Amino acid sequence: MTRFERIVSNAVFALLCLLVVLLIFESQVQIPFWLQPLGRMHPLLLHFPVVLVFLLIVASLFKGQIDSKSYQKINRFLLWLTALTTTLTAVMGFLLFKEGYTSELMALHKWLGVALAFIAYLLTFVERNKNLYFPLLYSSGILMVLVGHFGAGVTHGTNFLTEPLLANDAPIIDENTPIFQAYIQPVLDKKCVGCHNPDKQKGDLIMSSISDILKGGENGPIWENGNSEDSEIVKRALLPIEHEDHMPPEGKPQLTTYEIQLIRQWIDADADTSVTLASLTDSIPLKSLVMEDWFNKVDKKSPYSFDFADQSVISALNSPYRTVLQKSPNSPAVEVAIFGLSAFSQESISELLKIKTQVVSLNLSHLPITDANLESVGKMSNLEELNLNFTKVTSAGLAELSSCSKLKSLAVSGTQIDATLENVLGSFPELHTVYAWGTKISPTELESLKNEFPKIHFVVGFEGKPDEKFQLGAPILSNKSAILSKGDPIMLTHKLKNVNIRFTLDGSAPDSTSQLYSKPLSFASKFILKAKAFKEGWAPSDEATFSFFQKGIRPISLELISKPNPKNKGYGGATLIDDYIGPQESMISLAWLGFSEAPLIAMADFGEIPPKIGELMLSHCLIEGQRIAPPKTIEVWGGNEKSDLKLLKKMEVGFKKDATSFGVSNVSVKFSQSSFRYYKIKAERFESLPPWHSKKGEEGQLFVDELFFYP
Repeated sequence: MTRFERIVSNAVFALLCLLVVLLIFESQVQIPFWLQPLGRMHPLLLHFPVVLVFLLIVASLFKGQIDSKSYQKINRFLLWLTALTTTLTAVMGFLLFKEGYTSELMALHKWLGVALAFIAYLLTFVERNKNLYFPLLYSSGILMVLVGHFGAGVTHGTNFLTEPLLANDAPIIDENTPIFQAYIQPVLDKKCVGCHNPDKQKGDLIMSSISDILKGGENGPIWENGNSEDSEIVKRALLPIEHEDHMPPEGKPQLTTYEIQLIRQWIDADADTSVTLASLTDSIPLKSLVMEDWFNKVDKKSPYSFDFADQSVISALNSPYRTVLQKSPNSPAVEVAIFGLSAFSQESISELLKIKTQVVSLNLSHLPITDANLESVGKMSNLEELNLNFTKVTSAGLAELSSCSKLKSLAVSGTQIDATLENVLGSFPELHTVYAWGTKISPTELESLKNEFPKIHFVVGFEGKPDEKFQLGAPILSNKSAILSKGDPIMLTHKLKNVNIRFTLDGSAPDSTSQLYSKPLSFASKFILKAKAFKEGWAPSDEATFSFFQKGIRPISLELISKPNPKNKGYGGATLIDDYIGPQESMISLAWLGFSEAPLIAMADFGEIPPKIGELMLSHCLIEGQRIAPPKTIEVWGGNEKSDLKLLKKMEVGFKKDATSFGVSNVSVKFSQSSFRYYKIKAERFESLPPWHSKKGEEGQLFVDELFFYP
């Protein structure tokens, strides 16, 4: 063995031993910040073992074409270089993995990578044994492909390779497609999902589906419905690109100005995942923004083969009682709506025959239309949508439309249409929707029509069961703050009138026999109020729960001794005594202080004439599925000198699955009443979350928003 081989052999053996130790104590291993850059070199180094393994395979296949001694020297050198780079890559990969990559795909990538490192080392010892060497070498090539495939899945998504092949199967987007599905999710998929997917959950956030997005991440929800200014996704996108909190990170594909504006307008439109382009009113800015994209992308692939109408003709046909508009600048299709009962005449329709080929949508609702007027309509051969609601047409008159073979939607609600409609429906092979509520068609006849035309959806209005009840909304708290003084009123209200609000104060669920809320309650001490709304003819509301806290004795000042997370630093120590309970929907709110690397340590100063203190209460937050947990222990120290404090109480808090509810919670610590000037509070985090927790074994995070001091 040459000197080079001895050095590499010792280095590889040492690295493999280190790797084994790291894997055995994986849950306890914490990577210091100065080592993290080494882990992030994993993607850079991994290309070397990939190339070297396949060089070894190629060399073995052309072994007969190379001098025996030369092959042995080259092969030996490549083997040791492969073993060294493969093992180094595996160790660096472990360091990167500890930054928060947790998934089944990541587990496969990790363990197969470890196996590859040991196989590469083993190859150096079995080189001369052909029966072992070549099967092991070719197996390592297959293993390398699998490791690379799973690694690409972690960083780019599981469908990274097949995505171009599936592009042609993408669903067709039209005006009835939810805007989130058509425009918002594709942006998130391109710019965000690479780092926030089930296989790579940076910040405990998954953005590959709306259900996962709504769960939020370690900093809470990424948007606030109706408020883009305070939505985390927008704030981070608008930060300078060099800022550490800017998203996407520098070096990744960035959101365009249009995409940021699109997300902002969608959030301001209440972040409704079901809203469509067709359902938006013109006054909502989101509509014009989506239409811009609609014009630029969708309509360039116009499904219409007929020519554009002369623009001068379209202009001439427009009047105060008739609008004639192209569906978009890139489409020859024209939509027409006629208004004004008194101004209507047969010419209002017959004049449209100048553009009869281009008319695809015609709205004649609430006009004095009779069967005689339908002759002109029947000449519009490309008509797709016809609205005849609340006109005087009959089933017989619809026979005039037999040439409209492309009709897809027919609205005849409030007309004289009857069951003889079946005689004309066969003329429309592409018809899929008929709006026919308020007609002469009986329920029995309707069922017969549905059976005869199973491809047509008949819309006949809401047909609720006679005994079906709508559910009430939950009661609403009118108070601006949940922190009250004795005697302050607690005011509940409801959006509907004549609603009975029933409530309990003992933690039990309210029902129709619980105490009736008739006037504001007078606050006495901290408690939980549960309330439900009841109304005759309505189903009871869901239960609403409100936690109230009694204002404590406010210290002159409160100093933070430990440092909170840079992203969750609130207003410093003042955050804990500002009489404001933070919203659990937004952990980035300035109401919260977050601690991920240090305990909470704070010093309260009550001045030269301190009051008597015998109880401390810490308000904190719990979020299901995340690492945000209660404190593990709380210590209270007291004294008249900062340098001379004594322990007043230390309490284990505990964290049991069946003993706590998620949301804003609190811990009370009682101790012997004293009149010290200074009180130091120390709240330790859980270093390892309990086995029942979804993040078991990981470090807990502590989020606090208020400290209360009581006599």
